[in-house]
Amino acid sequence: MITYLNFPPEHWMKIKCTNILERLIEELRKRERCIRIYLMRIAVIG
Repeated sequence: MITYLNFPPEHWMKIKCTNILERLIEELRKRERCIRIYLMRIAVIG
């Protein structure tokens, strides 16, 4: 978290906040879970 201090001060606010990136990763994981469940159901059905 402190590494952002190595960048110029005008970049700090953009770098410090990773909420957008964390939200994207969370959504991708949700979709991945749904796809896995769907594929497992298809495998069981045959």
